[in-house]
Amino acid sequence: MSEDLGQLFVQLSTADRSVLKKIYSNTCAKVYGALTSLVDEPQAEKILKTVYLEVWQKREELSGLKTGHLHWLLSTARRHALAARQSASNSTQAYRLQDVMPQHPGLHDAPESALNALGSEDVHVLKALYIGGMSIEDASRHLNMEQGAVRTTLESAITKLREASK
Repeated sequence: MSEDLGQLFVQLSTADRSVLKKIYSNTCAKVYGALTSLVDEPQAEKILKTVYLEVWQKREELSGLKTGHLHWLLSTARRHALAARQSASNSTQAYRLQDVMPQHPGLHDAPESALNALGSEDVHVLKALYIGGMSIEDASRHLNMEQGAVRTTLESAITKLREASK
């Protein structure tokens, strides 16, 4: 298969869509199998389309490969799957104040008063994450801050709140 696959990638540089169909039919089962080991089936189907779209977009570059076409396909699929998993992890990670604060009477009943003891940036980050239910990624965009800065500010604010609740 790899000699035939290599030849197909050379032929693909002519922008012949029928060659892409041949590449797809020769490789999609392996690529899809690799994807389903990393993400769920609906996500794997989306990523599979993305991988072969990338093959089409990079057809001239890929025609120059002498070997490793299947490896390139599998690596590309894996890269997209891991990015999708990371994105899903970031977007579903919403924070609740009561999940990180120790049990303290009054603190959960009046979180606004506890937040007043913090700096402005701390308050904005906590409100975005805990009250607004945003992910780190969403809060980063909303607050125009780097994701690392959001995380650092969050950790600092939580530490300050814990200290204040003692």
